[in-house]
Amino acid sequence: MPSCFKHCHVLDLGYFRYQLHLFGHSLGGGVAALMCYMLRNSPSLQARLGASAALVTATTFGCPPVMTLELSLSCQGYVTSVVNSHDMIARIW
Repeated sequence: MPSCFKHCHVLDLGYFRYQLHLFGHSLGGGVAALMCYMLRNSPSLQARLGASAALVTATTFGCPPVMTLELSLSCQGYVTSVVNSHDMIARIW
């Protein structure tokens, strides 16, 4: 498990339910979207986050395609992508 996930348990502190909102631009947006998917869907990470896993969302700006169509459709409830209408990188597929 990557070391960046070892502190995920702090999001669930008893009666406090912290929301984690990931942001990223370009490739950083791809990382944010993939990390959001991992935090919400990996059984080992869900065990660390507890109920807070449902509170993880992401917003990306000019994100290149980093997921399959099926995976991106499964994330549409918690990942939002903002793309300029003339941005070629976000439309490469």
